Amino acid sequence: MPGLDREAPTIFVLEGLIHYLSAERFAALLDELAVLAPRRRVVLSFIRSEMYAAADSLFIRLVQALREVPRLHFETAALHDALARSGLRGVESWTGEAQVERFAPEARGRPLRLSQDVAHGGT
Repeated sequence: MPGLDREAPTIFVLEGLIHYLSAERFAALLDELAVLAPRRRVVLSFIRSEMYAAADSLFIRLVQALREVPRLHFETAALHDALARSGLRGVESWTGEAQVERFAPEARGRPLRLSQDVAHGGT
């Protein structure tokens, strides 16, 4: 990647991406990021398996019509394990409700329906 200083700390933001990948491609992406930037932080959104299972049929039909059906969803512990296998430490994640509580407390009490969780970890 031209212009990337491999010695500088680098952050990669994978927003709305990983749920379209296969498990193998996701693991390969994490490995590629490790090669690009040994000193890295990865922030990503992901779909928790229980949230995926809770989606109503109208939502499922809409994403199917748009051809944006998620291929990958995680139990939180499995995502943490995948990130740790790629060398990331200090992995944390937040559900939609926990994101509101921690990052936007003024939004408490507003209904959350389907949401993506957020995770991060670094080297």
